[in-house]
Amino acid sequence: MSAAEDASHTKLLGAFYTPEMTATSIARWAVRTGKEIVLEPSAGNGALVRSAHEQARAILHSTKLSILAFDIDPDAIKNLKEQSLKSTQIVHGDFLEQRSEDFQKVDLVIANPPFNRHHSLEKNTREALKKKFGTSGASGLWAHFILHSLSFLSEGGRIASIVPRSAIFTNHGNALMRRLCENFPSVGIYEFGSRPTWSTHADEAGAVILADGYNLGRSDEYRRGHLLDTGKTIEQAGFESPEYLRICAQTIPLSQVANISIGAVTGRNKVFLLSEDERARAKIDLEDLVPVVSRTRQLQGIFVCKEELCNLSKDGQKTWLLQPKKIGSAVKNYLSVISDDERKSVVWFKKRKPWWLVQTGQDYDAVLTYMNDRGLRIALLEKGIVCTNTLHKISFKPDISSDLKMSSILTPITTFGQLAAEKIGRAYGGGVLKFEISEARRLPVLSGISLDEKIVHKIDSALRKGCRDTAQKIADEAFMPIIFGDSWQAAREKLLSELAAMRATRRGLCGKEL
Repeated sequence: MSAAEDASHTKLLGAFYTPEMTATSIARWAVRTGKEIVLEPSAGNGALVRSAHEQARAILHSTKLSILAFDIDPDAIKNLKEQSLKSTQIVHGDFLEQRSEDFQKVDLVIANPPFNRHHSLEKNTREALKKKFGTSGASGLWAHFILHSLSFLSEGGRIASIVPRSAIFTNHGNALMRRLCENFPSVGIYEFGSRPTWSTHADEAGAVILADGYNLGRSDEYRRGHLLDTGKTIEQAGFESPEYLRICAQTIPLSQVANISIGAVTGRNKVFLLSEDERARAKIDLEDLVPVVSRTRQLQGIFVCKEELCNLSKDGQKTWLLQPKKIGSAVKNYLSVISDDERKSVVWFKKRKPWWLVQTGQDYDAVLTYMNDRGLRIALLEKGIVCTNTLHKISFKPDISSDLKMSSILTPITTFGQLAAEKIGRAYGGGVLKFEISEARRLPVLSGISLDEKIVHKIDSALRKGCRDTAQKIADEAFMPIIFGDSWQAAREKLLSELAAMRATRRGLCGKEL
């Protein structure tokens, strides 16, 4: 095969062949005596098998491993056989169809199962896998490989399996980890100290599940952290410090205060969002537009008003949403850039009647930032302002007090609120912290605390000057003495340290040898 054909072939199979350094770090954790019976259910290019033998030689100066290796790809099988791997039985076949009773029990499973997503599998295959392994939701093929491999393990055995990084923050990933906790006294999911360079050059950070002591007990909780190149693990610190838990006791979830939903979907932001210059050049009347928030940077303070969005539009930001009452000549000419074919193919255009009328929903009170780096923000909106689906919209529930509404806005600015967001949100590629609706509902809101209007004004002023650390400090000084008394500054330092560690981990600055 050519390089392009090989990449396409492995992608079709869900194969992300293991880089040598990644395989080495896993083998250093997994191989402990050099005499283990080992299972590799999807051997691929043989990197994990080779690294296991190398680690055995490092321990014994020879390898006494006995390895059982499967792969469904005939090209991979041919390649494996050509490597003349010592004490390795190579089997061509679908691992999920193998009966564990036909093979000797193993001490260790090392695996890099196919990364095929749930929805990429045929419906009949998905249903059969769910029935066979008792899975639900969007469990990918990799999850079923791990579950099936357990039937090959002997008592006290262990497993080290590479998985997509999404396993860390998805519901189906959590469900799998919980199942492993029922079978192992030690379970964890770890990010790699060095980002893997996959054979397909895919932008996938990956992670590894490590579980030890099969059928020797269970775990109440699984751990998170990093697997270093040395094979050592670093546990993620700062999950629930006493200071954090003490503040948590004074909070309620945002879901009790407000309803949260996605913002408006335009179908094509480049057309439906305009700056003032674009509006003027297209000769579109102001009555055909509504003010819109579409970027976190447009949330300058605690409050967002129409006047400041208008000023931002004059500075070139797209803070106008096209929402005509009817199609006049100027609007019709402007929308002509969207072809008939595009109108028929874009899902949101097909859903809307008429296709050009963006549905913004009923009035709402605030917006919540969806993608974040420096931390979550919630901002109040002047009535009549809308937002796109790059943010979440918030509607306060009836009879919610003004103090609790303001606390919903200010809690995310505090060190505690920032730390809670790091714990609840999902880290994505590039270190971005993302909040799906389900996570946003869990965000804490400080209750029973009323802040003076002067303090609120100071926080708003600091934010508008771009001084987020100052705003954070002012908010902390306002509420933490109420909870901690004279020891509030020591408590704040502890939270700041935890926050810095979690952000460093999210941004990929951790995971090196410490």
